[in-house]
Amino acid sequence: MIYLLEKETIFNTFNVSDFDTLESVIYDLAPSMCEYYLQNIVESSFEDHTLNRSNIQQSITIDNFLIHIDYSNQIFLEQLSNPTDDYNTESLW
Repeated sequence: MIYLLEKETIFNTFNVSDFDTLESVIYDLAPSMCEYYLQNIVESSFEDHTLNRSNIQQSITIDNFLIHIDYSNQIFLEQLSNPTDDYNTESLW
């Protein structure tokens, strides 16, 4: 799923003022802490948006999340599906 974020939301979450600083702060944090913050943002977002991938200016990858900024300076959070979610382990028979 892809969520359109308000810049203030993501910037305030990681205490930064721009996308380049966001990238360096995210890579300095523990991956589990980044996932925790991003999951909280996902849970507070209600709308799924479309993203024109040809309009992506820069992306940050954190485990199963991608943060994109496009040429219009809109920030998107993409949550990739977890491969373990695709397996049904309720019964082996």
